[in-house]
Amino acid sequence: MSQPSDFPNLTGPYLGQKPPGKTPEPFAVDIPELQNLHGMIRFSPDGKAAYWKPVWRPVEPILVSRMENGQWTAPTTAPFSAANQGDDSPFLSPDGRKIFFISQRPPVIGKQAPKKERIWVTERISEGWSEPRLLPDIINSMDGIHWQFSVDNEGNLYFGARGGHEGEIYWAKYKDGQFSIPEKLESEINAAGIYNYAPYIYPDGRLLLFSRSRAKDPAKIFVSVKQKDGTWTEAKMLLDNAARPAVVPNGEVLFFARGDGITCWVDAGFIEELRQKKFREN
Repeated sequence: MSQPSDFPNLTGPYLGQKPPGKTPEPFAVDIPELQNLHGMIRFSPDGKAAYWKPVWRPVEPILVSRMENGQWTAPTTAPFSAANQGDDSPFLSPDGRKIFFISQRPPVIGKQAPKKERIWVTERISEGWSEPRLLPDIINSMDGIHWQFSVDNEGNLYFGARGGHEGEIYWAKYKDGQFSIPEKLESEINAAGIYNYAPYIYPDGRLLLFSRSRAKDPAKIFVSVKQKDGTWTEAKMLLDNAARPAVVPNGEVLFFARGDGITCWVDAGFIEELRQKKFREN
């Protein structure tokens, strides 16, 4: 993707946008490339790179903008992505050393295969990013993997799988370089008969944000806290008319998609306050 000639000169954190307050507001409304995102924007831990998937079309690759000499570059195709592959939903590991993403590309280059969304990963190397590789079959053999997912500090993976208008959120423990068999999260998170999807796990693995929607009703973002005994609290609604939560690595702000597709953000301090309240109660 060539650089837009009219991309504005942007300096400062968050693509030069003034951080929001406690009331959600649209993000970067004057930058068309950042509106109606399909895969929510993700910032690197140092805040000097941003990755996102534009409005959903399989032809569109994942984009990246970097802060160079204090100024953000116009978005270009991320080095691990390509057009016409159905690449989507980038997610940086908390240490910034890996980028995970969804893709419909065939598992083996040059060999045709039924289109299916699978999770891929690329790792930081001296030259930039490695060639993407598939996560193992223990993950990607599952049907219906779709949309956003996330990993915590330990590498544990949280993702959604769907069938029709319903969906459930799973997690797979990561230990000694291997994923365990994915397990469906408890009913406190996976409400029956509803589309539960797009999980964001906090780096410490103790706080989970995710989306829920049902036919004809606006999507909502819910939150659940992992208790000391390892169980999850009953999910509570965090934001109405909102979906696909993404908290920046330093925990300062929450990005999400409004019901009309507009990218929004809000100060995320209220989420941490909720967590601390739950910890005191338990």
